[in-house]
Amino acid sequence: MLRRVLIAVLLAGVFAAPADASSQTLIPGLNYSRQLLFTPHGPVVVHVLVAPRPGGLWSLDPVLSDNAISGKQRLTGIERVASPSATVAGINGDFFNAADGRPDGIVMQNRVLHSVPNSGRSSIGIEPNGTLDIRHASWNAFWQGRGQRRPLTGLNEPANQGGITLYTPVWGPATPPAAGATEAVIYPFPALTPGGDVSGNVVQFTQGGNTPIPAGGAVLSATGGSAQKLDAEAPPGARVVIRYVLSSGWADDIDALGGGPLLVRNGKAVFRAFEDFSATVLAPRLARSAVGQRRDGSIVLVAVDGGQVGYSVGLTNYELAQQLVRLGCLTGSGSERGARDLGSPARLLRGCVRATSLGARALAQRRRRRRPRAAQLQDRSALDRDREDRRRRRRRTFDAERASGTRHVQVLVDRNENGRHDRH
Repeated sequence: MLRRVLIAVLLAGVFAAPADASSQTLIPGLNYSRQLLFTPHGPVVVHVLVAPRPGGLWSLDPVLSDNAISGKQRLTGIERVASPSATVAGINGDFFNAADGRPDGIVMQNRVLHSVPNSGRSSIGIEPNGTLDIRHASWNAFWQGRGQRRPLTGLNEPANQGGITLYTPVWGPATPPAAGATEAVIYPFPALTPGGDVSGNVVQFTQGGNTPIPAGGAVLSATGGSAQKLDAEAPPGARVVIRYVLSSGWADDIDALGGGPLLVRNGKAVFRAFEDFSATVLAPRLARSAVGQRRDGSIVLVAVDGGQVGYSVGLTNYELAQQLVRLGCLTGSGSERGARDLGSPARLLRGCVRATSLGARALAQRRRRRRPRAAQLQDRSALDRDREDRRRRRRRTFDAERASGTRHVQVLVDRNENGRHDRH
């Protein structure tokens, strides 16, 4: 909601109309455009991908680098993994921890929770009908062995002092080293979905972290007082039950990814969303990325180049919100400060080393494949020869008519490769 009408009036003239807007259809339904905006602060380059409403052949998915919570990977690396089975285009996803690459907020894939939400920031949910659900989310979880229910304080993240966290295979091959940690290996252990009990048997106890996480299993890691409780209430052979719930409505979403702040609400740019972001994140003109949805359900992915004086200076958070509104978005959210090097739009947009990515993708049968360059050149050469043959035949006809004294005037019009008309 805009705080002051004056602000909207003053900022309405910040952007001139795009001086350069090139667009192309990557595959039917997936369109890319590059816009060059001239602002009082310098040029701004905006990359826009528009895809149909998720459903059927199309989906909107959060993607983990290396298919793991920890670690980092360039977006082009994510694209290479996904491209054999789908046409993929995407942008940077959630903010992430620079040390180990884990995302700052929620990651939920096909209703399986991999990372918990940041309750101080908006999360981006994807409903079964393809609608974006952008709002705050929170979670509450517990574990129970042979004693009473006890709080579970983390999921796929290092346990705080005195806390207990659950590591699933999506974290990586092993738990992180942790001096003084007590860890219980649970096997088998089903995927962690909201609203129901999941359970497994403790098969091994270890100390100090760096415990291998078995495929189809999990590891409970506890420190301080929680380590003593885990040792006493979940010895080898004990059955451990874990249950978690998400805040109202979130359990109905299929996929979710952290992000924020909220940029567009009911078709209007949000000046201040009152989320857990500092002014140093919101106010400067930077490279940024965002996701939005139009009234017809189509998805809009935006990546703004920044930090390159003379090429693209970037946008503030509110300027990005205004840009989403100009693109017709009814709702929208930031999705981490974006990339400086975006590369080819036909691929995943190249960007910062990241933990997560949000992308629109089509199934493999709709993937567009370019013809080899040699074939393109061969076709062009054949067209040139054919055009020259036609011109020679017309010239011979004209010379014959002139020699016979026939007065005949003809205007020949050929359309060239660029769509212009040449008169002969």
